[in-house]
Amino acid sequence: MQQEQANIWQTTVQIWLRLTSPDPYIFGPGIEDQERRRRSRLLSALFPLVLVPVILAAPTAIPVPTYWIPIISLIVLSLIAVVFNRRANITASGIFFIFAIDATLTILLATTPHGIRNSNIPDFDLFIIPTLIGGVVLSRRFLPFLATLHIFIIIILFAALPHDPLLQQEIQVNQKGFAYSEISDALIIQIVSAIIAWLSAWSVDRALSRANKAEDLAEARKRLGEQAHHIVEQKERIDYGITVLKDAHARVANGEY
Repeated sequence: MQQEQANIWQTTVQIWLRLTSPDPYIFGPGIEDQERRRRSRLLSALFPLVLVPVILAAPTAIPVPTYWIPIISLIVLSLIAVVFNRRANITASGIFFIFAIDATLTILLATTPHGIRNSNIPDFDLFIIPTLIGGVVLSRRFLPFLATLHIFIIIILFAALPHDPLLQQEIQVNQKGFAYSEISDALIIQIVSAIIAWLSAWSVDRALSRANKAEDLAEARKRLGEQAHHIVEQKERIDYGITVLKDAHARVANGEY
């Protein structure tokens, strides 16, 4: 029974990879191609997570129709990211998947009835999700840009959108009118998560660099071995020729013309 369940699970995973990731045979044996393949498979593994917020938010969207806007946006933009990944545009797929999440969160906050409420403040923390995904599927050079973009989006949304009276009262009473304190946690989370994701991506790049050097060293050793074998064969042929000449010379010297 367990074996059958394992086979069903493996079959499902293989079907999903064939639908959402490029043909594995297009990737060469080199380190860079294998790293692109790894990122592509990670994207394929992340795409099903889109169903989690869709399923959880659907009951809320029934009485509040405006919630269907971010839900549909997330589905459509994620499908575009799947198409990019299927065509082996790994970086474009990762960027579009992150854009899908950013756009969904932005639309969700921008379409909130009556402006930002106290309960919406933790929603700004959700911008950590695309930052962490960027650390997994994109080069680490994108991470400072992502963190800066998310900080900018959080500040703009909080400053531009109207505040619920209860939120205004909380700012006046608890924060002494200093509204920045409401989003400071989200900004801290964004910066720290970007640093952690950058360090993680840096360690992966270092490991790939060492693996690439080891691969180059192994290839160099292989070439040296082939050259040494060729030199040995040449020496054996030369030694054989010298032996034949010596034998002929000795036979001539003995009068055997």
